[in-house]
Amino acid sequence: MNNYKKNIIIPAIISVIPFTLFFLLFNFKTNITSLISYYFLFKVFYLFCFSIIFNLNNKKNILITFIIFLLTALASFYIPNNTNFIPNDIIHIDNNSRFLLHAVLNKNLFLYIIFFIIFALSYNGYKDYKNISEVFTFAANTMIFSLLFFAALSFISSAIFLIVISLLKDFIIKFFSDTSIILNIFILLIFYIFALSPFIIFGIYKKDIKNNNISIFLSRIMMYISLYNIIKYLFSMIIPYNNPYDIRINFILYNIALSIAAVNLFFVRIDYKSSILTKLVYLIFPIIAIIFNIIIFTSLVYRIKEYGISPNKLTLIGTNLMILFHFALILFDNIKSLRKLNSIKNIKYIVITNNRSYYVYIYGILAFIVCFVIPLLY
Repeated sequence: MNNYKKNIIIPAIISVIPFTLFFLLFNFKTNITSLISYYFLFKVFYLFCFSIIFNLNNKKNILITFIIFLLTALASFYIPNNTNFIPNDIIHIDNNSRFLLHAVLNKNLFLYIIFFIIFALSYNGYKDYKNISEVFTFAANTMIFSLLFFAALSFISSAIFLIVISLLKDFIIKFFSDTSIILNIFILLIFYIFALSPFIIFGIYKKDIKNNNISIFLSRIMMYISLYNIIKYLFSMIIPYNNPYDIRINFILYNIALSIAAVNLFFVRIDYKSSILTKLVYLIFPIIAIIFNIIIFTSLVYRIKEYGISPNKLTLIGTNLMILFHFALILFDNIKSLRKLNSIKNIKYIVITNNRSYYVYIYGILAFIVCFVIPLLY
């Protein structure tokens, strides 16, 4: 094992220490905010440990990563700082508290964008700010391989664990007054497999993981599915009482479909051995998505007029406008690419411009507002 792989072991082990100590020494509280706060801190610390493995030989970048994570975590932890929700509060909640609760939940969702941007900057060594398409491919490949590795290893470990427990059942009952310790050991075992899988995958496939095709082809399949869902939802609006204007669940589902489509386009690599079908879908996708987006935005305006403003609707206004502009930029790139064709018959030779991955920073600005500005308004 070379020195680099040995160095990866250190942040990997450190990343699981906080959760291990908390799990062994403390009990979970019923306070929802406390649970979210603890989980958030563990997640931030873990992401920090994983982000520094790209710069293990650069102390300056490690320090930069630490400072950014620390400041973001502190700001996230203290904004807002006056929430104290318990399960009963969610059932019997007043309007002001509901607004604040929605703002907190939105914050925890949009923080993923902020931390992904920090992760991307660390991956590129804080040098190349625009070219982050490889970061999306690397992140997707790592997640896919890590989940496959986790599923296989956890299944094997669980089978072995159950066999050992069944064989030593009498011994365990005799010598352990509290058998819950066995369950705790099993929970920690599964947690360690889950948490350490990305480090193991990165250590094994450091050079090759970003060049793997699995996430590229999977993202294209997801693009086909997203386009199908959007077209299906567009046609479903014709059905009476099935529109996003008055039916709240449809309004939510349509916004989710739109968000998934926008996220998916970040991971689509159209520049890598794409078929004619993939190119055609990529050309059609933004046109259909823009139409869908406009309908959803008008339904959002209608719902604000009818039911009033809320943190969710305020967030959706910014999100929908950002996504609309995102699709418009992709459509603009597609038009520029098509203008280079002498004939539509040569579409299989088209090279589609696909350099909008840096648009994630625009979503980062929105995420900053959602996480650190909107909660202060309530």
